[in-house]
Amino acid sequence: MNTQIPKKDRKTLDQEVERVLEQMSSMSVDTVEYRTAVDNLKVLCDARGVKSHRALSTDVIVAAASNILGVLLILNYEQMHVITSKAISFAFKGGRG
Repeated sequence: MNTQIPKKDRKTLDQEVERVLEQMSSMSVDTVEYRTAVDNLKVLCDARGVKSHRALSTDVIVAAASNILGVLLILNYEQMHVITSKAISFAFKGGRG
């Protein structure tokens, strides 16, 4: 997962990791509380290491902009250049004279 955490939240996560580590230093390794603290530490470290899924890559922005530009060019061409060929009216009538 690619999510980026704002600096403010990252500082909070860093502080929470430090707090858990401090608590763990006073615990006995073979206790349930220590195992719970280790699990909490893993979750905090995982949360701290992810990047933003909201950040759009340059490729996505360029592709979207070029698609929109293509549609606008086609619409502009259709508006400016009216089709005047008799073949088009013949096609719309279904080939009936």
